[in-house]
Order: sequence, then structure tokens, then C-alpha cells
Amino acid sequence: MKRKKATQISTTVLFTYSQNNLILDLKHHYFSIIIDETTDVSTEKCLVVVSRYVKNNQICDRFLDLVQICDSTASGIFNVLQTMFQKFDIPMSNIVGLGADNCAVMMGQLNEVQALLKKNNPFIAILGCPCHSMHLCDSAAAEKFPRSVEQLSRDIYNYFQNSSKRLHELKECQIFY
Repeated sequence: MKRKKATQISTTVLFTYSQNNLILDLKHHYFSIIIDETTDVSTEKCLVVVSRYVKNNQICDRFLDLVQICDSTASGIFNVLQTMFQKFDIPMSNIVGLGADNCAVMMGQLNEVQALLKKNNPFIAILGCPCHSMHLCDSAAAEKFPRSVEQLSRDIYNYFQNSSKRLHELKECQIFY
């Protein structure tokens, strides 16, 4: 099978089949959504929506949709989510959790995405991205160190980065100690 045929089968047959199965699951299960806004190489803004739910005692993380957005405000993102769930006929009351990065548009307290979702479902669990929080903490902490400490850590990394011999010797040293 050549590239064009494989792409067509993947996008029109396999994706449609798996998305339809996912939609059926989400109509009948409580689930969380993980969302993130991104700008692609053509400078189009998109919203990625991933669902997480339990089925047959297994946690399932499934890609639901990639939606192009024009308005990246909280109300614009919320409207896109509402439209998407209406299109798939998935009740928004089934959403029990939201995971997103910690930007103000997503996690603000007044009229931001998490606040708008809480108006529909006051018991929704909200979780900011722990990686994003850790990165912010690490960045703030690194600013307190002298510049020489950061340079030393970069030099150590660069010393081992491209040498399998040095990496092997480092592992032997770690095992010894």
C-alpha cells in the first residue's frame, strides 16, 4: 500500500470508526477532558480535546477531536467545546474532570473555561498541568542560582551527550557508588 492510500484509509475509515466508538462510550460513561490550545505551522489556532474514562476496569485516554478556533478567549473556547459536544450528541453533564495548562484563559476563577464548565457541572474536578507548574517553579528557582551553576550543569550534560563511551563509564561509576 502506498502513502496516499494508507493516509486515506487511516483518516477516513480507521479514524471515523474509532471516533464513533469513542462517542458511543462517552454518551454512556462519565469522563474527563484534557484540552490544550495550540497554533500550527500555518498559524491556525486549534483546540485539542482528549478524553479519559474507565471502561472494563481500564483507563482509556482517547483523542476526541482537533477543532479549529477563531476566538481563543475563554468564552470562544467554551463555545467550541459546547458545539463539538452537541455535534456528537454527548451530554456535557457527563464531564467530571478538566485537565488543562495553567494559563489564565483556562484556569481563571471568574469567566474562564474552568469556571464556565463549573456552571454546567459544579462538581467537576479541575486539574492544572503539573508539568507546567513544575516548570514555572523550576524556572523561578533557577533564577536564584548564580549563572555559573547553570553553566556547569549544561557543560556536564554536553560532556556526556554524544559519547557512548563516557555514558558507559558514568553508568559504571554510578553502579560502583
